[in-house]
This record gives sequence, C-alpha cells and structure tokens, in this order.
Amino acid sequence: KAVKGISSVADNATVAPPPPPVVISADDALKMTVAAALKDYSTVSADIKDGVVTLTGNIKKADLPKMMQALNALHPKKIMNKTTIAK
Repeated sequence: KAVKGISSVADNATVAPPPPPVVISADDALKMTVAAALKDYSTVSADIKDGVVTLTGNIKKADLPKMMQALNALHPKKIMNKTTIAK
C-alpha cells in the first residue's frame, strides 16, 4: 500500500500442510503382517527386531521385486535382504 498508485493488496497465498509422519509398525503387529506377506515365499524367512525386518533364505530373481514391494508397504523401519537370489 505504501507504493504510489497501489490502493490495496490481496494475499492469496496458501501454505500446504506438512506431510504425515512415517508410521513405524510395532514389532508384534509387524511380525503378523510380514508372515502374511511372505506366505507365497516359503523359502524366505524373516526376523523382526525394533522395526527392522531381516530376510534370509532363497528367492527367485523374478519374485524379489514383488516380495520387496509387499514388505515395503508394511512400513518397517528398514529391510535387510540377506536372501540368496536364484535364477
């Protein structure tokens, strides 16, 4: 308004809310959901501690992306993949 010739100022700016925080699943709930996610992968087992999922066993290379996607959807703190990849 202090500028000559300006009679008013309209502020139409908006501020987006912050993104929701990442939800870390509790170990007990995570154990049940990981077991369900791995039901189709009988050669893979998982150990869960402090929100970290450690995978061991064998998995086919073609099955790995689908399994990892299912596990990431569960929002663990971290996934440590120690599986052996078979062709």
